[in-house]
Amino acid sequence: MVLPIGSSIALAISRYDQTGNWFVYVNGMVVGYFPPAIVNGMDGSTQVQLGGIVYAPPGSKRPPMGSGIAPGPRSNNGAAKFKSVETRGCTKVKVRATKDVENSNIYDVMVTSDSEFQYGGPGDA
Repeated sequence: MVLPIGSSIALAISRYDQTGNWFVYVNGMVVGYFPPAIVNGMDGSTQVQLGGIVYAPPGSKRPPMGSGIAPGPRSNNGAAKFKSVETRGCTKVKVRATKDVENSNIYDVMVTSDSEFQYGGPGDA
């Protein structure tokens, strides 16, 4: 999903009913559906994971990710971010970032608080 710079959305993932169906909501509208048959172990899950990918054909310059601004220690630096990250129905929440980035000068991720992380970067375009 491409959003204008400075946009803010509400993202929610929840189990809809006792059938085990999971839905993804953006600003209250359903944008994704995951029946339990395609997601093994969702009923007993213990983690929520988020990830992102930027694609460029081989030999092409890699495009910006997020707002195009790399994460930094200040919350208001302009980098794309997830804020107010929370889970319901659990007793312990830990936000952590695992980097799978070949060059952190063009893309990066950084945890900036217990409930917020920033991501993105300028790419090499």
